[in-house]
Amino acid sequence: MELLKKSANSNGYTGNAVVVGLGRSAIACATHLIDNGWDVEMAEVKSQPGLERNVSSLLPGVAINAPFESDLFVGKDLAVLSCTSAPSNLRIARMAKEYGAEVMNSLELFFHCADKPVISITGTNGKSSVTTLVGNIISRYRGVVQLGGCRGHPFMELLKKRQVDAYLLELSAPHLEQVERIQSDVAAVLNVSPDHLERYKSTDACVGAMAKLISDANIAVINRDDPIVSDISTTGQRITFGLNAPESEEDYGVVEFSGVNWVVRGDTKLLNLDRCQLSGDHNTLNILASCAVADAAGYPVKAVRTAVTNFEGLPYRCSTEGEWNGVRWVNDARSANVGAALAAIQSNERPVILIAGGLSKGADFSMIPQNVNGRLRGCIFFGRDRREISKTFDVTDNVAKHHVEDIYDAISVANSMTEEGDCVVFSPGCASNDQFTDFEHRGKSFSQALQLQVL
Repeated sequence: MELLKKSANSNGYTGNAVVVGLGRSAIACATHLIDNGWDVEMAEVKSQPGLERNVSSLLPGVAINAPFESDLFVGKDLAVLSCTSAPSNLRIARMAKEYGAEVMNSLELFFHCADKPVISITGTNGKSSVTTLVGNIISRYRGVVQLGGCRGHPFMELLKKRQVDAYLLELSAPHLEQVERIQSDVAAVLNVSPDHLERYKSTDACVGAMAKLISDANIAVINRDDPIVSDISTTGQRITFGLNAPESEEDYGVVEFSGVNWVVRGDTKLLNLDRCQLSGDHNTLNILASCAVADAAGYPVKAVRTAVTNFEGLPYRCSTEGEWNGVRWVNDARSANVGAALAAIQSNERPVILIAGGLSKGADFSMIPQNVNGRLRGCIFFGRDRREISKTFDVTDNVAKHHVEDIYDAISVANSMTEEGDCVVFSPGCASNDQFTDFEHRGKSFSQALQLQVL
């Protein structure tokens, strides 16, 4: 956008802007624009007295319009929608455009203003692990990275720190759905499985949002094992990763040498997987993606190798809580969709007793019994949608199924079912907010209940 690229005139004035929103992201957007010579007003759909007082204390003199009328956009050059996925954004955008204002959300504004390389990662599962790993790789190379998106700062806050080598964004589909065009230096789509079904009525709609991230990226990193992801078209350089041998010298894969599986780039051995602390195909794919992204961003193999071999995984992502009487207990409280729960089961070589449940949001759990190849020995369903989820497991005649109210009862039932050599996997596959505030609360609750009842 030319308005953002041109320098302020002799009076320090660049243009008129309205920032819609009053929260942390909106304040970051307004602050950046003001610091760069813009005349800024702020607006909200309805009155928010507490937020208004906070804005007034942080940005004294900035006009606040809450609620606002459509004529607020008369004579404005720019309208910034600070929340990337608010349902009201489309209506407000149409309103602003009718008065001739350029419209963008906070993510688009960030891309227009960022002056360092931007690495972006999205996907249904694994994006937190890959983002963390890539961040560790950059840090190993003594680089300074700013993390934003799902687990980091609001996008525009990232620009406050001047000594930065790269911006690293962990993005979900809702971040991207209202974006028109963004151009990352390196962008990766890890996988797509049914999620956000309360928001997207089909997987195609979710894919369409994610595709915006890589369609114009300078370098796109693609999971070739995922047929949906591999079909997304890209315009820049394309690097793929997968569990098989690479398709070209630029691609990443896994090849066995003398009985040992190695991560390879083309024909070049990079990393002995036996030296990694993570196991399971889903973790191998995360490692491959991290290697490909870091390499595409220009970080050397040595930094990649050191960071990956030292990475122990994220809390509550297939974390082993302990073993009692020959039974392993795994806490995968981060699991918020069916694909994540399936990956948690498949990463275990032992017979599995699954604890799952919560708010399913209409997800189809039938892919679990269809793909676990007899590995399930029992299922315990808890939470609001436990009976609905259980119905999709009716095809598994030899698998014991139980319904309980909460995780305390689930642990008690699981403990009574176990045999030596089993693995109890707590992988809800659902949203947590029927009984918990978030996945961390869910993970801590499981860990505490397990310590009290079993370990």
